[in-house]
Amino acid sequence: AAPLQAAETPSLLRRMRVKEVMTPDPITVSPDEPVEVAACLLREHKIGSLPVVEHRMLAGIVTQTDLFDALIHLLGGDIRGVRVSIDLPNGLADLTALAGVLTPLLEARSGALTLSVRIDATSRRGYVRVRTSAPLILAEQLAVAGLEVSHLRLDPPAKPTRALS
Repeated sequence: AAPLQAAETPSLLRRMRVKEVMTPDPITVSPDEPVEVAACLLREHKIGSLPVVEHRMLAGIVTQTDLFDALIHLLGGDIRGVRVSIDLPNGLADLTALAGVLTPLLEARSGALTLSVRIDATSRRGYVRVRTSAPLILAEQLAVAGLEVSHLRLDPPAKPTRALS
């Protein structure tokens, strides 16, 4: 076949229909599927979105951006404050101590808090993201509880907005 000439492209596009370029039997998920299942399917099949199907009807579409938004929320990336990495070499015993330090923060409702913990053969570490005006006091409370803070990251202050005159 001869290569397409630039002048032929608009005519070809007018004649082409979606059915000619669509994926006829797409990989789908149900609305009740865990988020990580959708993320694994996107990664495994190297695709950017999945139709969400319920009772054989399209209920929506989940995209990579949707999953990144969920990840940011689950890891507390939408909370301005401090992110603390804590070593948990004693596994559940350390996790209990960590819960003891964090419980008063939750009870005081002083700010938002997320906790992500992984205790397995390769990692024994917890990550806490919390909105607090006293991050060094939190680090001190963790140390008093026998927990080692391996990294503490403060979010930079919000950039001031310039008033319009």
